[in-house]
This record gives sequence, C-alpha cells and structure tokens, in this order.
Amino acid sequence: MPELSSKQIIIEYLNSLENVKKSQPFEKDVDLYTVDDQMFALINNRDPIILSLRCDKLLSKFLQDKYESVMPGQKLDKEKWISIVNSGQIPTDEIKGLITLSYNLAKDVG
Repeated sequence: MPELSSKQIIIEYLNSLENVKKSQPFEKDVDLYTVDDQMFALINNRDPIILSLRCDKLLSKFLQDKYESVMPGQKLDKEKWISIVNSGQIPTDEIKGLITLSYNLAKDVG
C-alpha cells in the first residue's frame, strides 16, 4: 500500500475530527472546515497546499520565528490566524497538533 502524502494525511485528519463540516463558500479550490458553525481551518487544493488555522497570538509569533513556512493568516485576522505552506518543513504530527488547537479554539468560541 503506498504511503499517504502529507496533504492526504492533513485532509484525513481534518475530516476525522468530531462534528466537522466541510464546504466551499469562497472559491472552488478552497475548502473551509467548521465546527459548531465556527471556522477553524481553510485549505487550498493546489500545490503546495496552504493551510490556515486559528492560533494563539504568542504561539503564532513563536511559529513564525521558528519556521519560514508559517506566516500571519492570509486574508484572515493576522493576530488570530496563521497560514502554513506545506513545504515539509513542519513535521506532520506538529501540523496535526496545530489543527487540534485550532479546532479547540473554534469550539471555545462557539
């Protein structure tokens, strides 16, 4: 069985979270993930993928300093969101942890 790409792993992980809804309200190549009607992730369907997530302000600054593939949220509140270019710089398990954090932050808002 072929190994899953990091993009496939990220998408499977997003879809595995409880009560997640996926839609495409903005552009046909951008998937929006919500929980309790709150956005927690945006992912484009291009290469490289860009994953945007809710994030704590201090963690966001830390991640941007640590990884050049992390930037303030594109087209989002730059203090509450980050965008990650899936370049392989960040381990998949760390991305999963950031997805979980974003999911939990969205649930706390909802």
